[in-house]
Amino acid sequence: LGKYRIVEEIGRGGMGIVFLAEKNAEGVTDYVVLKTLKTLSPRHVEMLKKEANIATGLRHENIVKTYGLEAIPFADLPASFTGEVQNVSFESAQRKIQVRRLSALRHVGHAPRRLVIRRHAPAPAGAPKKDDRKLYMLVMDYVEGADLGDLHKEHLQLGLLLPVPLAAFVISRMCRALSYAHETCIHRDISPENILLNNQ
Repeated sequence: LGKYRIVEEIGRGGMGIVFLAEKNAEGVTDYVVLKTLKTLSPRHVEMLKKEANIATGLRHENIVKTYGLEAIPFADLPASFTGEVQNVSFESAQRKIQVRRLSALRHVGHAPRRLVIRRHAPAPAGAPKKDDRKLYMLVMDYVEGADLGDLHKEHLQLGLLLPVPLAAFVISRMCRALSYAHETCIHRDISPENILLNNQ
């Protein structure tokens, strides 16, 4: 998984931490979101895989594209990184970091933090059991913009309401996406924080 370089944390919630990452394929750079997922049991992992399979099959202009699920053995990751991911609690308040515009990231001086993954040789017979847990990460398209919750809060702080044409446009696009998605699955987490508005 050396193809990803973590640029910065862009959010966290009860299930894990979300990172903006740079993906390099043969000298072509793109930005994706790596959403780390806290797994609690083998049953939870199976549910996660099932949901990831459904998400990768959704192809709609108003649904963020999911590219797949990556799984990395905890033993191959730095302890500081896995500790940070595992210590995210379900009660923790969401924390967001203002993400720089992608155009700013492409300028000289941008130095992403490389996530170093080490492949270890198999343990000799009789050695203590290796940690067989894995860190699961959803790889998703990066939407440069804001979420509806933040946009609404900004308007309230300024004593304004969202303009009616903008609100109607957003709702119509949400309805289109949900109508399409609900042919396959039921989205059970519709909230202003999960509605992304790109800069365009």
